[in-house]
Amino acid sequence: MAKFTRRIHLSELVADGLLHPGEVLLWRRPRLDELHRAFLLKDGRLALADGTCHDSPSSAASHIAGRPVAGWGAWETADGIPIDTFRYRYMRAA
Repeated sequence: MAKFTRRIHLSELVADGLLHPGEVLLWRRPRLDELHRAFLLKDGRLALADGTCHDSPSSAASHIAGRPVAGWGAWETADGIPIDTFRYRYMRAA
């Protein structure tokens, strides 16, 4: 995906209607045989099963992994579309 000149927040994608509050995002980790779920809140934060809320996809993924993770490439919608795709669409429309 493209490099962006400014930081895009999930709340912007929610406000634009590209993603929706309550939507379940998935992070599939097949080598570890893990599937993680995050719930998109109306303010754009991600709520994880352990009760923590995160301001960015990377923060949520890094919390799970215990190390830095590029979250925009990790999370996808339930129908398999990487959330980075929506970020790219948002930036192209701006």
